[in-house]
Amino acid sequence: MKSLYPFADIMTLMNKIENNVVKLQTIYTSEEERTATDDSLIDSFLARASELSTAASALKGITFGG
Repeated sequence: MKSLYPFADIMTLMNKIENNVVKLQTIYTSEEERTATDDSLIDSFLARASELSTAASALKGITFGG
């Protein structure tokens, strides 16, 4: 199952992303206010996350042709 390795990599990266989101929550809650730059970066993150979600959903529609 060649697909297990990419899935393992994806899950590792998703865990890192989740940890960084939690770090940002802490920063914005108790260390510093969000800036306009932060809001722009959050918007970029949301857009990319949406694109990746769409791409991941599309994987279920792939039909093996080999």
